[in-house]
Amino acid sequence: MCLAGSCFGSNELKNNSKFSKSPFEAVESLIWSIPGKHDCMQSGFFHHSVSHGSGRRIELATPPQNHARNRTMTLAAPETPPAPGEILLAVVGAHLRGMPLNGELTRLDARFVESARTSADYRLYALTGQSVPKPGMLRGPKGSGGAIALELWAMTPAGFGIFVAGVPSPMSIGTVLLEDGRSVKGFLVEPEALEGADDITALGDWRAYVARRAEAAR
Repeated sequence: MCLAGSCFGSNELKNNSKFSKSPFEAVESLIWSIPGKHDCMQSGFFHHSVSHGSGRRIELATPPQNHARNRTMTLAAPETPPAPGEILLAVVGAHLRGMPLNGELTRLDARFVESARTSADYRLYALTGQSVPKPGMLRGPKGSGGAIALELWAMTPAGFGIFVAGVPSPMSIGTVLLEDGRSVKGFLVEPEALEGADDITALGDWRAYVARRAEAAR
């Protein structure tokens, strides 16, 4: 098993006292014991990806625990570039890995490709009146916003069509400009939905907002 660039044989895992704990505690303990652990930290939920011999990736997530190390941990794994004909979709909120609506992507065989950021032209808002907490992102004049963290997912044209057909108002799918100059399809919001919404552009990341809300609720 390879975690964040460090590899461990099966015998080593069995003999390691860390693995007498639950699987989640074992993985977390392992991250804190290896070099470069801080490169795996982001705010929000605790994620971990495990690579094994079959080449498949297992993505798991647990809600933030009630202790001082409440943060997201993402174990490094090779990124999978989109295959010819696949469409890249940018997600910024409830469809991120570990978030409530991520299953809408995985059920259509969408694949995580990479983390990225928008150009500095976007503003991010925490919407009100949503059944599932979610943000809305809106593009403004050049340089008028911030670089918003997002994830890119690869989808087949058929899967993308099914997904887009199910996107409810006030969300929409449009063109999103990334900081590296690429243009991809991604989530945007109808401007009228921003009434009463909190502008969270300064955070630059929906996960950071979720983590801050969780901390404030303690």
